[in-house]
Amino acid sequence: MQIRAPKRFTLIKERIYKAYYRKKQFIAPGANIYLLYEKPNFFINLFPWVRAHGVSNDYDFLAHTMNATLNNVRGLHDAFFLVMKSIFTPGMGDQLQLEIVSFQDASRKGFITFNTTPQINYFDCNVIDSKGNFFKICIQDQGATLDLRNVLAIIASVKKTNSQQANFLDFRTKLR
Repeated sequence: MQIRAPKRFTLIKERIYKAYYRKKQFIAPGANIYLLYEKPNFFINLFPWVRAHGVSNDYDFLAHTMNATLNNVRGLHDAFFLVMKSIFTPGMGDQLQLEIVSFQDASRKGFITFNTTPQINYFDCNVIDSKGNFFKICIQDQGATLDLRNVLAIIASVKKTNSQQANFLDFRTKLR
């Protein structure tokens, strides 16, 4: 995985661990960007029964997850995606202030969940590229220096690398 990030951020490569999302002590204070990469069809292969409910790819899986609300639970299928949404959303401060936006450009689409305050901004980005690769980018911005424009610039730089020697490259540049 390759990404461009502001110099003051620490990049942390992560795997999906239940504790990462549930226990705050796993999230270091400061300016951090947590990165996760999964191969195409990760969610569809992990939960193959969702295909019977019209979910055909990882983006559809994300769309169902991000659009799940308690008011729309009509059965087990809806409840599953609501539970997935609670697992997908890391600790981001006041849950009542969270906003979710979708985005799409020529080679990526996905969802950004965010909470901005005067002291700290949180951004949780779920990105699917044109080849079906899944990238999760969680940004903890102590000092509240980033906005959505900056986060979209970071997302635009993410890509899967073909390097055999290292699957994680840290390219740090200043966002303009």
